[in-house]
Amino acid sequence: MDLYQKILDMVAPSTAFRRRSKTDPWFKTMTICVHLNLYGTTDDAECANFQAMFDDSARSAMADYFVDKITQVAKSPDRRLACRLWVINEARCYAPLRSVFTAQDSYRLEVLSGLRHPCTFGLFEEIDRVIEATFPHEVEKLGTIAAVRENLRKESVWASKRLELANTGRTALEDIDQTENTNWLRTYVNALVAVAETDTRTAIDWPVSCSSGSLKAEVELIEKCLLEGKADPLEYWLNRDQSGDSTESSPT
Repeated sequence: MDLYQKILDMVAPSTAFRRRSKTDPWFKTMTICVHLNLYGTTDDAECANFQAMFDDSARSAMADYFVDKITQVAKSPDRRLACRLWVINEARCYAPLRSVFTAQDSYRLEVLSGLRHPCTFGLFEEIDRVIEATFPHEVEKLGTIAAVRENLRKESVWASKRLELANTGRTALEDIDQTENTNWLRTYVNALVAVAETDTRTAIDWPVSCSSGSLKAEVELIEKCLLEGKADPLEYWLNRDQSGDSTESSPT
């Protein structure tokens, strides 16, 4: 049995999926990527940590999830658009979790390097207070804030993995701007994280110094450009009307 056959056995044993993966290069690429991400060698620290966090049953369910998503994109008459929509959906799931685990102490360096939106000031140092205020039912159900924190950490890792695979699907379709050295996904996710943090601060009556409406307008403009098929949605985002932009002063 060759290696790819073993991969199919682990990731997607259905006959229809196997048949398609043999004739569709994108399908095969994505199947291998799913295998590497879920069942890759434990010599790799990231893979080892992931496999320690999620047992075989959980990873089997994850493989089913990815097989379903890959099949949906493959059947679409416009794969690039379908993959962009997949990225958008996964990014929207990931951003609220990412906001909870973003620290305050790395703010300035990450903003300067483009790794963070200026309106993401960080909640991680106060994560237990955030959990107590925003997840009271989960705390009651699981018994401790620590248990909820661990659940959120695992959900964040899984959401990040889904976003990573969705973006891999996009790049495998060569849906990248060849003329500009831009990273619209990072900018887009950063804006979503800023929205999530601002909404959390507002919900629990903590100080905010950025307009949620302005941040959501940033997100909506990028999504509009993505779904319209713009090669580089940031070209339009960077040229947006700057009036009413948020300040960068910390709310704390």
